[in-house]
Amino acid sequence: MDESSDDAAISRRVREFELARRPASVGVLNGQLADWLPSFGIPDATLHAVLVCCDELVANACQHAGTTGGPIGMRIEVMDRGMLIGCSYRARDFDLSAHRSPQLHTPVSLRDIGGLGLHLMYALCHRCDYRFHDDHHHITLEWRWSP
Repeated sequence: MDESSDDAAISRRVREFELARRPASVGVLNGQLADWLPSFGIPDATLHAVLVCCDELVANACQHAGTTGGPIGMRIEVMDRGMLIGCSYRARDFDLSAHRSPQLHTPVSLRDIGGLGLHLMYALCHRCDYRFHDDHHHITLEWRWSP
C-alpha cells in the first residue's frame, strides 16, 4: 500500500469536532457519529455506549462550565479492535476523578444531586482518564472489543 493510501485510511478513522457550547451540539455530534461509526463494524452495544458517553461529555461541558465560554473539542479515533474519544473544554477546575459515586441504593428522593452521569461514563467504557491542565478539562475514554 502506498503512503497516500495509508494517510487516507488513517484520516478515515480519525475525526475531530469543534462543538459550540450549547445543548443542541449533543444531537449534532451523536447524529454524525451514528452515521460514521457503523461502517467500522463496531459492536452495537459499544456504539450505544459511545453515544451515551458523548451525550454526557457534551452536556457536562455545557451545563457545568460556569461562565467560561469557548468550544468543546472532541477527537474520535477508531482502531482495529477499539476506539478512543478525547474531549477537551475550558472550564473552572472540578476534578472528575475525585467525584464520589452516586448513592445507587438510596431512593431517588433521598439522594444528593449529581454524579450519576459520571458513574455511567465510567461503567460504559473500559478506561476513563481525566486531567485538568491550562484551565481545560481533558477526558479520554477508551473501548476495546474482540474481532
